[in-house]
Amino acid sequence: MEAAVIYNRLHGDLKVPFTYRVPGRDDQEAEAEGWPATLAGFPLGQWIADARRFCARGDMDEERVEQLEKLGMDGRTSTSRGRKVSRRRAGGPRRTGTSWPRWTPPSRATGWASG
Repeated sequence: MEAAVIYNRLHGDLKVPFTYRVPGRDDQEAEAEGWPATLAGFPLGQWIADARRFCARGDMDEERVEQLEKLGMDGRTSTSRGRKVSRRRAGGPRRTGTSWPRWTPPSRATGWASG
C-alpha cells in the first residue's frame, strides 16, 4: 500500500503499467522521489492489477477498496456489493425493459418445438 501512495503522489493516479517496478536502491531518481530502500524492485504494476482483479471479484475488504479509491484506483467493476458492471462485459443478457431478461433464439433458428 505504501508503494501505491508514493506512486499516486508522484503521478497523480494509479494508472500503473503492468511491468512497472519500484526503482532500485542504487537509482538516484528513487532517492529523489522518496522511494524507501525496502520497496526497491517491488512489482507495483502487477500488485495494482491483482488488486483490481480482487476488487472486481468482491474478494477485497471494503476498507482496502476505499483506501485505493481515495488514491484514484478505478477497480469497482463487479455487481456484488453494490458495484456496477456492464452487462455485456459480464456476459449477461441485455435488459429489455421487463423484469426478466428475454432469452430468444436467433432469428434464423429452425426446428424449435412448440409446446
